[in-house]
Amino acid sequence: MVPTPEYTRAIILSMPKQVRESRDGCEHSLGNGEIRVRGADGVIYGAPTLIYHYVVAHDYLPPAAFIEAVCRWEPPQDAGAKR
Repeated sequence: MVPTPEYTRAIILSMPKQVRESRDGCEHSLGNGEIRVRGADGVIYGAPTLIYHYVVAHDYLPPAAFIEAVCRWEPPQDAGAKR
């Protein structure tokens, strides 16, 4: 995992523990989990689910390698089978 810069920690620590966000007509509760994605170089990046809120509401820009890993991510073939 990549170390979190101090200014990012300040944003994260000042945020409420859970936030409700709406996207595509669906409301989601954020702040109750973590996402992980693997970069092209094999590094696994992690972020709180609130990262969506940080980006949309606070103009946070994650590191380029994290953004690339998220853009490369594809759901597993059987992801919809177990709901």
